[in-house]
Amino acid sequence: MPRNVITNIENGRRADVSAAELLVLGRALGIPPALLLFPIGVADEIEVLPGQVAQPWAAYKWFIGDESFPWSPAGELEEHGSGPVDPASGMHRWYDDPERNWHEGAAPISLYHRHEQQMEAWFDANIRAARLLGDDASRASEMSELVSTWRKSAERELVDVRTQLRDLGLTPPKLDDRLQKIIDQMERR
Repeated sequence: MPRNVITNIENGRRADVSAAELLVLGRALGIPPALLLFPIGVADEIEVLPGQVAQPWAAYKWFIGDESFPWSPAGELEEHGSGPVDPASGMHRWYDDPERNWHEGAAPISLYHRHEQQMEAWFDANIRAARLLGDDASRASEMSELVSTWRKSAERELVDVRTQLRDLGLTPPKLDDRLQKIIDQMERR
């Protein structure tokens, strides 16, 4: 399938690409598929939605759920809103912000990011402590205490994030067996 898709696009027989084909193209070209949509570092602006341009990095961050839509309030105010139009400004008196629920909609992504960060913090605690304190054997007790403090903090945060995910009806990511046992014990308390 990759050769046919690429050949058809190169020869101008295809202008549109499906999401599945976009993934195939990214794999075939050896680049993240997102770069095919958002030419970061190549273009100054791209058309994100019909008639709406944005910088590729801002559009990419919206696409992956890290930021809200990179929109221009001036253009959007005329298209959205409810209630009577204010004769002085020409805008609706009660503006319905299309982004007002964005954070709730992006919650699964932000929670999964937090989860991943805390897992990394838990697993990297030994490395971070060694970098901070060095290889001095006389500081082993101090290193052990630091690692324990950092891991306990990550464990508490993981329990919190996993609870929030479940509250939203989502399934938390799988954990390493050792960490899973610790989190299970904490959640039972």
